[in-house]
Amino acid sequence: MKATNKKSYFNILVRDFLRFVVVVLVLIFIILLIREETVDISMRKYLESTYEYVPSSILNGEYSKLKSDKKLGSKGFFEILNEKNEVIYIDPKHEPIEFTFEELALIPNENNRPIITKEEYREFDSKRYTQLTFEYYEKLKKTYQTVVVVDENLKLNFSDIPDMIQEFTQDEFDLLSGVYNDSYEVSKLSFIDNEGDSYSVVFFREYSPLNVISTSLEGTLAYSLFAFIVFFIAAALVYLINLDKKVKVPLLLLSEAIDEFSHGKREKLITYKGPHEFERVCKEFNAMAIKLNEAEKKQFEIEEEKKKIIADISHDLKTPITVIQGFAKALIDKKIDETDSMKYLECIYNKSHSMSELISAFSEYSKLDRPDFKLDDVSGNISEFIRAYFIDKFDELELLGYKLDIEIAEREIYLKYDCFQMKRVLDNIISNTTKYSPKGTTIYFRLKESNKEISIMIGDNGPGISKELQKMIFDPFVVGNDSRTTASGSGLGMAIVDKIIKSHNGTIEFVSGKSSKMTVLYEIKIPK
Repeated sequence: MKATNKKSYFNILVRDFLRFVVVVLVLIFIILLIREETVDISMRKYLESTYEYVPSSILNGEYSKLKSDKKLGSKGFFEILNEKNEVIYIDPKHEPIEFTFEELALIPNENNRPIITKEEYREFDSKRYTQLTFEYYEKLKKTYQTVVVVDENLKLNFSDIPDMIQEFTQDEFDLLSGVYNDSYEVSKLSFIDNEGDSYSVVFFREYSPLNVISTSLEGTLAYSLFAFIVFFIAAALVYLINLDKKVKVPLLLLSEAIDEFSHGKREKLITYKGPHEFERVCKEFNAMAIKLNEAEKKQFEIEEEKKKIIADISHDLKTPITVIQGFAKALIDKKIDETDSMKYLECIYNKSHSMSELISAFSEYSKLDRPDFKLDDVSGNISEFIRAYFIDKFDELELLGYKLDIEIAEREIYLKYDCFQMKRVLDNIISNTTKYSPKGTTIYFRLKESNKEISIMIGDNGPGISKELQKMIFDPFVVGNDSRTTASGSGLGMAIVDKIIKSHNGTIEFVSGKSSKMTVLYEIKIPK
């Protein structure tokens, strides 16, 4: 009975497969019949995606207003070059791409974009040649074409384009064929902006051989179709033989799970009992679904944090920039007396210095977030390191009017840590004390050791931190003042501390309630 069922099941598979083959062959025949219409449709889309004129937003210098999701595609972009061939604008997501004058001249013009066919062949002399055919269209009708032929060394063999160079580099030949770096279709437009300056705009569209309309397919279509049918049938037979080995149930379960997974239902897992191999596949799918679900949640949190960071840094830069612009304009217009000019210049300097500090802090914070960030950690005596730190810091703190209450064990405590980053942790925490606490404040420090970790308690008996601020003390752009416009500092110090401690696999908490004499107290724990 089982053998009969297997045979029947196999027959059904073969029958369905034969039907599938017939349908595919019919579809191929239909595709051949409608190929000309398909080419027209593809050509229409190709030509409709062309900028016939320079967009007004570029002429007006409003480069960022040009949307790239219509004619350039979702992954397309553009760059603006001045008459010296210098890149003056490019999408912030992309690095500037520099071209020589010779390379720029080879790039096809955007307002008369040709359909470029690239073909390789061998002549009777056994040398390999590459031919570029440029077909120009107007209202879906080909008006004329030009040809460039080079040999295997990229030396010009023939061209009906005037003043064509005699030898190409590979990059130059790719640009002539309308391709940059095998990744983008490239074209250009030259223009004069509203102020009379000459510029060039270079467009980059995502490159795919499927987007290229080529009449050369006619010569290879029969061979490609024959090879496709042969390999397709061979692969399908192998598929049928493997599919016959009792895979229906796990495949259906996987198919349903994948369908639900694609519709956002990440929590539903596969329950399957059967052959070990399929159980393993199902378990791995479940593990993947769980990890991906967690990764999506984490990614969402990261994106939200990035949005907040961008909004915060934009806010913090706007005010000093406005002040600098206003004061600088007043100085330029000579609206300020010479006696007051130095005061304005000092204000400009102070504001620019604050901006520089903010950008430097943000740069350091961003470095800690980069995937290639690594600690330069070595095993060392942490107690000796901290003693040396406070010895160097003592005179500075005493001069500023702050006291120290330090307790460090005399014994050696070894830990694997990054000396530079750990010094930054101490600097940032103590900097908060000197910035927001009056003179006479005592800075408290304790270093303890257990079997599994070391514990650092560091704080002060200053005015303290509000309960609301305590909850977000390690968030980026949080400063010890309710008003962001008047608070000093970048607001990134404690966020940097948090990231450094976490990169040491440690934790840091605000625990001022655990000490009766300290109003501000942090506890750092790092595993040994």
